[in-house]
Amino acid sequence: MIPEIMISSTASIWTIPKALECVLFLLFVCSMDDRYPFGWRAMGLAAGLISYEMFVRYLHLLFILDFPLCLIGYVTYLIFAKKSTKQEYLYVSCIALLCFEVGKIVTNDLLMQPFYPQLSSLVPLAVTALNFTLVISVDAITMFAIRRWTFLEGVQNLSWPQCLSILLPILPFAFLRSRSYAYSVQDVALYQDTVLTLLMLLGSTIVIIVANAINVSSAVRKTELLQMESLLKKQHEQYAMKKSAAEAINHQYHDIKYYLNALEASRGDGQMKEFIDAVNHSIAPYETSIETGNEVVNVILSDKITRCTAHHIRLVPYVDASRLDFISSFDICALLGNAIDNAIEASMEVTSETREISLKVSYARKLVVMRLSNNYVGKLIGTGRWPGTSKPDKEQHGYGLGSIDAVVTKYGGNMGYDASDGVFTLNIIIPLPT
Repeated sequence: MIPEIMISSTASIWTIPKALECVLFLLFVCSMDDRYPFGWRAMGLAAGLISYEMFVRYLHLLFILDFPLCLIGYVTYLIFAKKSTKQEYLYVSCIALLCFEVGKIVTNDLLMQPFYPQLSSLVPLAVTALNFTLVISVDAITMFAIRRWTFLEGVQNLSWPQCLSILLPILPFAFLRSRSYAYSVQDVALYQDTVLTLLMLLGSTIVIIVANAINVSSAVRKTELLQMESLLKKQHEQYAMKKSAAEAINHQYHDIKYYLNALEASRGDGQMKEFIDAVNHSIAPYETSIETGNEVVNVILSDKITRCTAHHIRLVPYVDASRLDFISSFDICALLGNAIDNAIEASMEVTSETREISLKVSYARKLVVMRLSNNYVGKLIGTGRWPGTSKPDKEQHGYGLGSIDAVVTKYGGNMGYDASDGVFTLNIIIPLPT
């Protein structure tokens, strides 16, 4: 057998292909967001992964032990080095290991084994070098071929049951791969049929896993979009109701102010003046004093200021919304409403003295620039693209930043956030229409 030729004289260098596989894996997952983009931490984690995987290869374990040990190494590296979910870490690591199996089977059993008589007369080191080159080449081609479908958006949202069910096809392949009798047959034709069967099973396993992941993640994404759309419609309906209520209250407020002023002018009585002052004080919160240049923004900010006041939060708006008419009222509600609601939710966990939200909307170089800052305590929840909700009702919450991002993307803008020193800052840039 080909491995016998190589291992007999070159066992000491058989950790080299594992190191090269680790390099391929690092390139394979480079599109995932890094926890430490630069510096010694990232280099140390990569070096630790390579060292661990080389040690596993050095043990020359059977597949039934080698596969899970390598899987543990890859998943552990992703947990500490990347920003995503553990489900995606497991999924991506399994795909990478299956690609590496393609390289081994194609090289050893399909390309080199038929030429065993010719290769056995060569220097073992030359055969080993040829093997390493072919294995890494096939690995790289396989990983490059499926990479574009492996990291589609939505895979990180899979639940554990969904992820594990997707990876179930690995079990029949692992069973057949670990059977030593499959490689010990003396009949050449039967041996080749066994190898082809194993290779087809492996290829089918990879295709089924990736296809199922795409389908399930797409279904999850569609469900989230439907829930997000339902919540946004409810927010818009609430805005319409608040707008009508605000108009009615403002009308009544001005009528009452007129009557009180007339009453105060006709009676100079001190008790009457006290009564009028008390009434003025009680109705003062219902006076709309926000003027941003956009009626929708006026209603939203008036409502949010009232809510902030009730929770002892200082909302400081520097808002020029006079050029936001190109954004529909529905989308403005989703954009500003969700952003301020998220800030209020975070601020309620902070001590009363530091509860402050700053909102600025300005314009620069034909761009709408929005910046919202608020204090927060603790650690941000969620490991996906956006921080998650801290509310227990995950079905009705957790879509705030996602819905904001959807609106920003709709108008050709970009959105990002920064969280440091206890301050969360949301930055949004949207191009003005020409």
